[in-house]
Amino acid sequence: MFLIYPISSGDTEKHDFHTSLTEMRYNEGSKAFEITIRVFTDDLDEMVKANESGKAISLDNSDKVIDTYIKKNFAFIRGKEVLFGNFLGKESEDDVTWLYLELENGDSLKGFSILNTIFLDYFDDQKNLLNVLFKKERTTLIFSEDNRLQAFPF
Repeated sequence: MFLIYPISSGDTEKHDFHTSLTEMRYNEGSKAFEITIRVFTDDLDEMVKANESGKAISLDNSDKVIDTYIKKNFAFIRGKEVLFGNFLGKESEDDVTWLYLELENGDSLKGFSILNTIFLDYFDDQKNLLNVLFKKERTTLIFSEDNRLQAFPF
């Protein structure tokens, strides 16, 4: 279902740059987008702790917090209509975590814009790369503080 590309240094020290890498792959059979968001685990952990102020929570039991955060920061917008991916879960390995979502009716995104503000509220240098694979086409979008919303490319 999802392709995972391990990118890891094996080192859990703080990193010098802040980025996420998202892949949206259209599934012809289900007519849905399978979405994988790769983030640094320490960045995700910082967000979870900030959103649970004072509660004892770890990444292991944080799915609700992550789902809520993703819905605020990764969406598809057309006028007053907003679509969200269904959060399916997460997988961590060394210093990266993959977040899995699915967006049903993916073939109806024409005319929508994509909002990707993941961690922009935490890091001044945050950049979010998004690879969209739709049928036989591929496009990469880059989101930042100055570029939070972009048109769906297909």
